[in-house]
Parts: sequence; structure tokens; C-alpha cells
Amino acid sequence: MSAKEFSFKAELLTDQEIDQIADCVVRKLLQHVPTLATGPEKPAEAPIKMRDVCRLLQISDTTARDWIRKGTLPCHRKGNRVYFFKSEVLQSLEQPLRRTWGG
Repeated sequence: MSAKEFSFKAELLTDQEIDQIADCVVRKLLQHVPTLATGPEKPAEAPIKMRDVCRLLQISDTTARDWIRKGTLPCHRKGNRVYFFKSEVLQSLEQPLRRTWGG
């Protein structure tokens, strides 16, 4: 159906019919995607700064930067700033240590 045909057919529908169609579409979507009905399961987590991570883990800034460079400490960057999410930091502590053996 072309845009011109759709436009013509849409003019034949009343506002009430359009509302009924919209309600039907929404009900169908909610059946197939139940999370839309309940919303997100948890609120968005606020990012924390480097100093907060260092306090949380009781490590120095240098150690934190070293762990970031090695991929041990997950971080997010925005420009020159580094941000963390506490849940990701704590989850990273549960991961087994990655050791590299020289040789």
C-alpha cells in the first residue's frame, strides 16, 4: 500500500475508530512484551567516580588505573572522565582472577 493510498484510507476512519485500533495494537504489544506493562525492573544506577571506587575497594588511584588498563576493573569513559557503576565493580570482584604467566 502506498503512502497516498494509506492517507486516503486514513481519512475514512473516525477518531473513535483510530482510538480503537490504537488500543488493540497496544494490547497486542503488551501480550508479546510484558516488560512494557511493568516498566524496567530496577531503577537506573547512578555512576560513581574514581575516588568512590578507590574508597569502596580500599585501593589507590594508581592501582585502580592499573586494573582498568588490565581489564580487571570495568569502567565507562566520557571524554577524559572515567565513570563506574557500583554493581559492575562488585560483580567484577566475583570473577576469577586472570593471571598471565611469563615465559
